[in-house]
Amino acid sequence: MTDNLNILLKGCIRYDRLSQEKLYQQVYPDLFALCHKFFDDEHDILTALNNGMMSVFNNIEKYDTRKGDLYGWIYSIVRNAAISVVRIKNEK
Repeated sequence: MTDNLNILLKGCIRYDRLSQEKLYQQVYPDLFALCHKFFDDEHDILTALNNGMMSVFNNIEKYDTRKGDLYGWIYSIVRNAAISVVRIKNEK
């Protein structure tokens, strides 16, 4: 993990809003593209992305560097959030 990412991770564990914002901005383009694979509507894309990132920030202390990189962990959580939004939309 790069020093910058390690600093952001430590800040996010402390619930430092600036660290959270910087991490969000760093991963946003890739995660937006991921969610766009599930949805065409920008509202649905942002709902899935933001739900996923809230889960990331609420569970960041559970991230284990020995099990993989931070980006992969975040990507999996946001992907699962997108799948949840798809399920909710299909139930309607």
